[in-house]
Amino acid sequence: MRIVFAPGTHIDTKGEKVSRFLLMASETEREPAGSIIRSARKRRGWSQEKLAETLGTSRTQVIRWEGGRGYPGDAYRTKLAVVLDIDPVLLRRVEPTPNELRSLEDRLRDLETKLAELQSRLHIV
Repeated sequence: MRIVFAPGTHIDTKGEKVSRFLLMASETEREPAGSIIRSARKRRGWSQEKLAETLGTSRTQVIRWEGGRGYPGDAYRTKLAVVLDIDPVLLRRVEPTPNELRSLEDRLRDLETKLAELQSRLHIV
């Protein structure tokens, strides 16, 4: 896992003292957002109901996030970061949604077609 320190973080010359820091794994290696929310909530000793109440949302929504069946939007990501003291970047969706995936696949097919056309014009195989 690659560790990245957030801006403003510093370590003294002996590497012993660290100011407030946020750790994040690289995009492909990081823990799922739901696991991060669950761990941070449990670290606080909060129930799903308490977290939902604090955020102004439903327990069902918290269950969805923790179960990986949904991702918090920008507003909730910010609130979660504040109340659970975690980096909001860690709560971003990494995987594309089915619609995003279809759109990417369509775009890739378009690009492949254009490339094939260019190659045939230039007689490149």
